[in-house]
Amino acid sequence: MFKRRHSQEDTNTIEKWISGHWNDKLKYDNIEIDPTPVQLLEKTSLHKIHTLFSLLGLHILYVTKLGRLVGVVSLKELREALENVPTFVR
Repeated sequence: MFKRRHSQEDTNTIEKWISGHWNDKLKYDNIEIDPTPVQLLEKTSLHKIHTLFSLLGLHILYVTKLGRLVGVVSLKELREALENVPTFVR
C-alpha cells in the first residue's frame, strides 16, 4: 500500500479545517451504527472467529490492525472459508 505524502499546504488546510470544526456536534440521525461493535485482530484464527460468530450471533466482524480498519468478515465468508479447511482423519 502506498502512503500519500501531504504537502505543507495540504497539512495547513487540514489543520485549519480541523480547528474550525473541532467543536461541531455530530449528527447521527441518518447513520446506522452497530450498537455492539466487535473487532478482530488481523491474525485471529478461524476457530476463534467461528466462536465469536456462534456465541454472539453476529453477521459481520471488523478486522483491525493497529486500530485501523483493514477488512470485514461476513458470516457467509466464514462458512466458505471453513468449507475449504482440510480435515485430518487418522
